[in-house]
Amino acid sequence: MSNGTPTPNQGSSPQQNPPQPAPQPIRLDYDTTPLINLANAINQQTNNQQVANNDPDSPARKQAEAQEQGNRIARRSLYINAIIGGIAIVALWLSGQALRETAKASKAAEIADSLTRVALLRDSVRNIQSSIDDSIKFIKRFELDRKSADGQISTMKGTLAETKKQFEATNEPYVQIGNIAVRSFNINSPISISYTLTNLNNYPLKILELRVTTTTRPTHPDYVEDRKGLIPQDLQAINQYIIKETPDSFTYVEPIPLTGSRFINVLRKEYFLFLSGYVEYENLVTKTNRFYKFQIKIEDPAERRTKLFYYINENGDIRK
Repeated sequence: MSNGTPTPNQGSSPQQNPPQPAPQPIRLDYDTTPLINLANAINQQTNNQQVANNDPDSPARKQAEAQEQGNRIARRSLYINAIIGGIAIVALWLSGQALRETAKASKAAEIADSLTRVALLRDSVRNIQSSIDDSIKFIKRFELDRKSADGQISTMKGTLAETKKQFEATNEPYVQIGNIAVRSFNINSPISISYTLTNLNNYPLKILELRVTTTTRPTHPDYVEDRKGLIPQDLQAINQYIIKETPDSFTYVEPIPLTGSRFINVLRKEYFLFLSGYVEYENLVTKTNRFYKFQIKIEDPAERRTKLFYYINENGDIRK
């Protein structure tokens, strides 16, 4: 440009705004009549309200009185409710107090009941102790009585044992040889002797063993304690029963003949005939075994009337 004014397409300083006009004061122009009319209406309403309040027949006055009456009723109800609440509080307090008193009374009753039970228990303990004491006394008396009874029983047992012993001794079997007779005493013939065995008492017996022998000697021989040294007798005698006063008969025969020298010595009384024997028998009542042994000197065996001398004649118990 020739005048130097920049164009829009040229680079230059920002575009400046045009100058603004100066502000003018705002003027409010309005009508105040409505406001005046509103103020007058409010005053009129107030005046009317006052007039209505002063008029007892006006609805406003009646409404106000009714409102006041309701307020009074509400206040009275509040007072009554407050009183009722207070009464309820007092009632609750009294109920609590009554419950506490009841609890105290119940506790006192429980304590009294416990004391009663303790007293009853103490009485029961005393009764039990008394019963125990009585039982101890009874036991002591019983023990004394028992000892006395034991002594009496022991005495009775001793008496019974002695009585039994005497009874058994009185009634146990006793064997006795008897009716001895020389059946044969001849040269060249065996010596033969008959005899009987008698049970002298009440208990029966059974023969378990019988051994007999004869010998000719100037004096009686020693008894052969070993019965096996005696010649066995007839086995038919074994297991025979002998009862009281019913003698059994037996016969002994020497196994060898009588020689002449023995015969002459006996006739001259330089020798004598001896009969020895052993019997084992059972007491059938007491089931005990006993023995009987004998040794007899026979003089004049060749004569009808012989003389007998008992060197051994003994019964006894067999010790096992």
